[in-house]
Amino acid sequence: MYESRNLAFVIGNLTNPGLILPKLLIPCVINTEPENYLFNRGLSLWTTINFQLFARRKGMASVMLNHGLIATLCGEVNRRYAEGFMARTRSHEALPVL
Repeated sequence: MYESRNLAFVIGNLTNPGLILPKLLIPCVINTEPENYLFNRGLSLWTTINFQLFARRKGMASVMLNHGLIATLCGEVNRRYAEGFMARTRSHEALPVL
């Protein structure tokens, strides 16, 4: 759920999503063992920051059409799965709408 929440945030709020999204989707981050997650996530962030800096220096821009709608839909899907997970694991109130 953490990764899907980050996807929705990146799509809805950040510039150059084409350079940022891969850091969340690469196998070494998504499919890592828990004890390696922090290192692999840090390495992907470091790489992404470098790509962002070089792209900015070269004046490269990336535009994602309908990014607000896509972020909203990602958030709705994430909420539905989070509520299902919570219902299976323990009883909680419905998640607040943000």
